[in-house]
Amino acid sequence: MRFSAAFFAVVCSAAAAAQQTYTILVGSNGTATFNPPYVNATSGDKIAFQFVGGNHTVTQSAFNMPCENNTSPMTGMDSGFQPVATNASMYPQYSLTMTNSNTMWFYCRQIGHCEKGMVFAINPTEQMTFQAFQNTAKASGSSLSSSATMSGAMPVSASTTNGAVLHGVSSAFVTLFLGASLIILA
Repeated sequence: MRFSAAFFAVVCSAAAAAQQTYTILVGSNGTATFNPPYVNATSGDKIAFQFVGGNHTVTQSAFNMPCENNTSPMTGMDSGFQPVATNASMYPQYSLTMTNSNTMWFYCRQIGHCEKGMVFAINPTEQMTFQAFQNTAKASGSSLSSSATMSGAMPVSASTTNGAVLHGVSSAFVTLFLGASLIILA
């Protein structure tokens, strides 16, 4: 019995040690950027978006439509707008934990930011590169396409269909997107 418990503890420790946290700075130095602009993550890794300036979002999209919400109705993640005061000493954070190694695409839905190239990717591939995604965003010119549709979105904390568990740090509510249904828990 002791051997089993010890073995289990070693396996759990090794699994926890293999997980990595990536911190993505959103709007650093007054820019419309995600820094770094993409990461390669595996199941269990955490992606922490730290909003350090301006008023930005992290909103899920699709490779071929980078400046639009992922689907209609929206089933992907959205941080909601995260305003940061110029003299702030504390910064809002929004994070997700990967449950697989799928490719995921994101943008800032602040008017005009996506079209300036403010996009982010998790696990871009050789066929669907970050640079191609960003170039499509810059060429889109659709600054008003999705800004109004998601203005009331809240951070989410739920498993999604695309392989991430999301953690909204700044919200008192938990919103679960399950296909076309929306459930709000107080």
